[in-house]
Amino acid sequence: MIRTSIEQMKVISLTSFALFSFILSSCSDSIQHQGIYDGNIEMEDGVNRITLELKKNGDAQLDGLYEESVHGEWLVERVGGFYEDDVWATFKFPEYRVRLKLKSEKEGLVLASMTARLEGKTILRTLHLKKKNPFLKKRDI
Repeated sequence: MIRTSIEQMKVISLTSFALFSFILSSCSDSIQHQGIYDGNIEMEDGVNRITLELKKNGDAQLDGLYEESVHGEWLVERVGGFYEDDVWATFKFPEYRVRLKLKSEKEGLVLASMTARLEGKTILRTLHLKKKNPFLKKRDI
């Protein structure tokens, strides 16, 4: 009887520690990525100088893409796919929605892919960049 109680306490302790570690690491990802990033993306219609701001509450702002300023949201996504630490940012333009998939690098983010969906349509289309994987440097604040 006492042995069972001790084993149950060990399981509860390990579960609590794992849960606490998960919550702590999730919070630190958001803090690590929040900030302002600048860079150039070269598309078929020319070069766009963009500024991406990731705020701690999950809000985002994108300036310079198609000469517009739009608000959106972002999150850190850990998937078993190509990258283990991705930042996904989604922005709604008047007629379409753009999604940025960003990979963490030492001093910023790399734009791994950019997709768009017209309002009312289900097909997500890749927007092709002339220069692959542009780097967005994080500003020192």
